[in-house]
Amino acid sequence: MVAVAGRPMVHDLRAVLDAIGYVTRYGIEWRALPIDYPPHEAVYAFFVHWSRRGLPERLAGRLRGRLRILAGRAELPTAGCMDSQTMWVVERTFAWLVRYRRLTRIYERKPAHHEALIWWATVHQMTRRLTRELAAQPPSRRWSDPPPLPVLSSPDRRGKVLQLLTAQPWKAWKASELAAILGIENVNSFRVQLSQWSHQGYINKIGPALYGPMPTST
Repeated sequence: MVAVAGRPMVHDLRAVLDAIGYVTRYGIEWRALPIDYPPHEAVYAFFVHWSRRGLPERLAGRLRGRLRILAGRAELPTAGCMDSQTMWVVERTFAWLVRYRRLTRIYERKPAHHEALIWWATVHQMTRRLTRELAAQPPSRRWSDPPPLPVLSSPDRRGKVLQLLTAQPWKAWKASELAAILGIENVNSFRVQLSQWSHQGYINKIGPALYGPMPTST
């Protein structure tokens, strides 16, 4: 029997991994880790040890291979092409990485630690994407995509308008947009109805932008 040197393991490695991802994602100090994670001294020690071994880079390589196989490609690329479309992809990758607050600035004292955090952020992104692919879930909505409209279950028109305003309170709705969703053809009479509901106190989240410009007659 071979004796193992050193102290027995006292920390959950999955918890340590999650703690490193928490620091990378939210950009907090190591000392500011929540108490739900192992002590920050232990988490930082594992981070340094794993980074020296090149663990995050190897994890990213294995995850990249699995994602390529799921996409119907070979595990390893066989050729490369540098064109304008490929550089679109590079800029998009940079934009994804900047979402991790620890990468918005170079906070690390050693460049190797900053490079390791980039690899950890890449591992986190690939893990989430692989989970969605294996679960056959649709990709997450991008920031520029409009949010989905709620299911309008109210039987009357005023209730449907209230559902739209409640679901997207930040949006300055126009009467023409609401009319298009509700299938209303006479937009001018619908504007009058909205004004009446506003004065009666039924709608309290509308402004001048709701009505929009009046159509000019030709």
